[in-house]
Amino acid sequence: MRLGTIVAAWEDSRRAYLTVRVAEDGGAGDVEYLGSVALAELPEGATGAQKRVALVEAVRALRARERGRTTALAFSGSVAVE
Repeated sequence: MRLGTIVAAWEDSRRAYLTVRVAEDGGAGDVEYLGSVALAELPEGATGAQKRVALVEAVRALRARERGRTTALAFSGSVAVE
């Protein structure tokens, strides 16, 4: 597992954003990943901590896609499947 450094975090009227810098292997050097989530997808009145979790997951998923890997989904609960 790599550690990343938060470069910036912000939101506008529709989305929240997080930029994370990761020192990658293979000569890639430092790579910045920009993750975002739609505010409408977050629970109403989401706390900063809830936004952070969602944004970190967005960055992880983006990094995994760009590096050609799959990533585990980090959520739990029950759903009805018909």
